[in-house]
Amino acid sequence: MEATAGVYVRISSDVLGEGLGVARQEKECRALAERRGWPVAQVYVDNDLSAFSGKPRPAYRDMLAAIRAGRIGRVIAWHGDRLHRSPLELEEFISLVEATGCQVETVQSGPIDLGNPSGRLHARTVGGFARYESEQKSRRLRSKLEQNAIAGKHHGGTRPFGWDDDRVSLRPDEAAAVRTAASMLLTGSSINAIARTLNEAGITPAGTKQRPGTIWRDSSVRGMLLRARNAGLRVHHGEIIGTGQWTPILDREQWERVRLILTDPARRTTPGAAGRKHLLSAGLALCGVCGAPMRSGRGKAYNGISGKGIYRCQASSCVVRGMATLDGYVTQVLCARLARADAVELLRRDEPAGAVQARADVATLRARLDVAAAGYADGAISVEQMRTITTRLRPRITAAEKLIPAPAPRVQVLDTIIGGDDVRTVWDGLDVSVQRQILQVLLRVVVHRARRGHGGFDPDAIKIEWRTG
Repeated sequence: MEATAGVYVRISSDVLGEGLGVARQEKECRALAERRGWPVAQVYVDNDLSAFSGKPRPAYRDMLAAIRAGRIGRVIAWHGDRLHRSPLELEEFISLVEATGCQVETVQSGPIDLGNPSGRLHARTVGGFARYESEQKSRRLRSKLEQNAIAGKHHGGTRPFGWDDDRVSLRPDEAAAVRTAASMLLTGSSINAIARTLNEAGITPAGTKQRPGTIWRDSSVRGMLLRARNAGLRVHHGEIIGTGQWTPILDREQWERVRLILTDPARRTTPGAAGRKHLLSAGLALCGVCGAPMRSGRGKAYNGISGKGIYRCQASSCVVRGMATLDGYVTQVLCARLARADAVELLRRDEPAGAVQARADVATLRARLDVAAAGYADGAISVEQMRTITTRLRPRITAAEKLIPAPAPRVQVLDTIIGGDDVRTVWDGLDVSVQRQILQVLLRVVVHRARRGHGGFDPDAIKIEWRTG
């Protein structure tokens, strides 16, 4: 076999604490190759991949392929724990070395003779110790994260957008951007529109110094708005477990309304609905025959002129209505209702029995949890006691929360419309996306077949079902 060498380098969290980057590892490995008189055929680099993360190591697999193909006959690494991430990988490597006669040498440990029992024992011992250290580190990290969660402390990592480097105090410009984004969402703006607004204002996500050119996208805006941290709430394993030690940006009621909008299944299953140009498409109008949503479309073209806009039953065209006529009728009925003196009743919500008591129970239980967390932070109780308290209180809080109805969706612009003197003028000045948000909150339109013999538009075939009031 040709005496050429392959250098393998990898960096993540170094078990030996040397903190060596791949560049320094490569330099020392090349120096070893030069001392041995071995030409280096290729350097294989896996950067930022933990030996035990489970993620694929493409460069490592390429190196094994080169050994099998005979392109390299020696492997040089900085340390044995840079090469192997698990006992299974080590055994695969040993089998390959035995079959090909490949030599292995490391900067720190010297030659590793995998062709004899003592060399294999040494490699397995080093690999087992490295895995033990990694598992112990993971266990300590999980314990530390759990303690931080109980105490309402931040885990670390990238600075959350809206807060300063201490993760506790607010960064005024970013906190204002979060409030603006939440307000835009609650007044009917789409996630895409919010992202454009932030990008046009030159506001960048947190961590962009490390990732130049990063901009706001729909997914990052959605994630930013859904954070329970915005309301000062601490989450652990997907559950709210108490109040954090940082300054909140939004009050809880406002954040709950934001969460309700963004987690609404109807919103998630009708992509782009917030930016639609048609008032009643995407489920706001239903077929009165089969119950399917009405979708927007065009009628038949005539003499080269495209057909007029229509709403058609999505399932089987049970009913068809002219878009302009139906939009106009629904708008007329809605504006007349909003102009009435009792229009505020449209926003009324009747809570189910037990909801008031459930709210009180949740507040009491959360207060107990906060007191316990404060006691743990002050050293008055141990982590085991805190874990016991949390384990007993959390199911009771969850059970009580299930009895509390989700906050009703609300569009802030309704506050300025309801009971006003010129509702129609205000309505006509709204963007279609905001008009759709209002319709989603207040009503649903059911379109039935027109009565036989009834020429023109038949208002009796249109049923408007008010969701409230």
